[in-house]
Amino acid sequence: MATEILDVMGKIGSFCGLLALPYLVLQNVRSRPKFSFDFHGSSGNHTQLLGVHQYRYEVQGTLKNRSLDPNAIISIYLVAWANKSKTSYLRYGSGGLTVNDAASKQPLSLPLRFEAREAKGVQVVFEIPVTGTVDERILSEHEPIFPEASVLRQKNEYELCFEDINGNLFDATGSQINGAEANLRWTLPNTVRQFQDGRTWPFFKHYTQILRAKMKFRTRLVTQALGFWR
Repeated sequence: MATEILDVMGKIGSFCGLLALPYLVLQNVRSRPKFSFDFHGSSGNHTQLLGVHQYRYEVQGTLKNRSLDPNAIISIYLVAWANKSKTSYLRYGSGGLTVNDAASKQPLSLPLRFEAREAKGVQVVFEIPVTGTVDERILSEHEPIFPEASVLRQKNEYELCFEDINGNLFDATGSQINGAEANLRWTLPNTVRQFQDGRTWPFFKHYTQILRAKMKFRTRLVTQALGFWR
């Protein structure tokens, strides 16, 4: 009799566990790291500093920790993407960065710590050299805002990316970016030139590293959703 009762209780426990599983998965999804940036406005100005052509790019917005767990932003990057999938970039860096409180204009220092579901109004400023850099090309290339329009816009617009304390990289929408793959694609042209010169091994080795970075990134997203990785 006791054995039958224990068996029934075990089955009830298993059934309750199955019922609770969707809730646990949802909580893990809501607790996984996620930052997003609500864009309020931006401006860009060309300046001269000690005779050096510079560009001042300023963005204002609200930086949000969308997770149920506390987190921190350790780096903010200025990026111009080379493709829509955001796996390759034209420029990527954090040099010349200043972060201010949007309301008081007082400087903020990194890391920026966030409690669960906390938001901060920030002013992000990048002052970057132009002459002789990749930004010189980015700032000089324009395209019509729509076909046959006379009004032009910058062809490759700047965006912000945010890195948290665990090395997760987010774009402004909150989507995670595979930074390892993007960095490897940045140096891929070096091995392409070697391939054209008859040295095939460096290219295949480098491309294998890109594929490995893809697989590692996808595995990481799955483990985050299941609550095993932050």
